[in-house]
Amino acid sequence: MQIQPLREQYLLIYVSNYTMMNNRFSIGLMLFISMIGFVSCIDQETESVNISIEDLNIEVETTTDVELIYSDSAVVNVIVKANTMLTNTKRGDKKQVFPDGVAVDFYSSSGRIQSQLTCKKATRFEKDKSILMQDSVVWRSGSGEILDSEELVWDETEQKVYSKRLVKITTAQDVIHGYGFEADQGFTKWKITRPQGEMGVEN
Repeated sequence: MQIQPLREQYLLIYVSNYTMMNNRFSIGLMLFISMIGFVSCIDQETESVNISIEDLNIEVETTTDVELIYSDSAVVNVIVKANTMLTNTKRGDKKQVFPDGVAVDFYSSSGRIQSQLTCKKATRFEKDKSILMQDSVVWRSGSGEILDSEELVWDETEQKVYSKRLVKITTAQDVIHGYGFEADQGFTKWKITRPQGEMGVEN
């Protein structure tokens, strides 16, 4: 099954509290001064070292009570909620870390919740447009299927969820274990790449 990418995807971030932790002048300046003192002690013929304050800048944005709302053509299709979000704004490595985990609702085009996912830790990579879900990941479909794993990845552009790790899916008839998993973000169609053991409802 091919999942069509979003035509015009928008991401809105709602927060109730915002804090900028900027160590540019504390950590950066201390390291810079220490480097100057070190250079002054070495032989004058040694090649000089050039370090700028910008190179030493460490900047983290902290936000709480966050909602990341994804919409396509003015229709909301995903909402990610988190208690805490730490944004690393370092050039070339911008990402958001959710140390307390996230709760994700995936919506159908009609506005109905199709699936819900929770985990204890997550990281969003802006370059890849993906969110890595880790630690006690639980994903529930609208039809009652439940997936358990230690790691899942949501691809925002392709609108799919996948994993290379061990997964367990519980349905009304079976409990299926295996390695490798892929599904549409609505959790309506899915497959396990390498099923393990026999199927059957656990007692």
